[in-house]
Amino acid sequence: MNTSNKNDHKFPRFKIHRLKICPIFFEKVCKGLKTAELRKADRDYQINDILILLEYNNDMYTGRTVQVKIIDICDVDQYAPNYLLLSIKLV
Repeated sequence: MNTSNKNDHKFPRFKIHRLKICPIFFEKVCKGLKTAELRKADRDYQINDILILLEYNNDMYTGRTVQVKIIDICDVDQYAPNYLLLSIKLV
């Protein structure tokens, strides 16, 4: 018996990634001034995935978080091996 819903394709699937971010970059993301993240290509990042950015300072989490959505992914391996440039927007 096939239990998949015919409308499954209408709901984008996404992953949630929890990542550290420095305070100076955290503030810029919160203000909408920083719209890209250069990250190691060590995860299966996909468009529509959510990044929960956790402010990290002096080897500690500050407790502040911001959520962004990946809207584009650029392979920059030619310039920065094993890295991706993630275009993001606040959610």
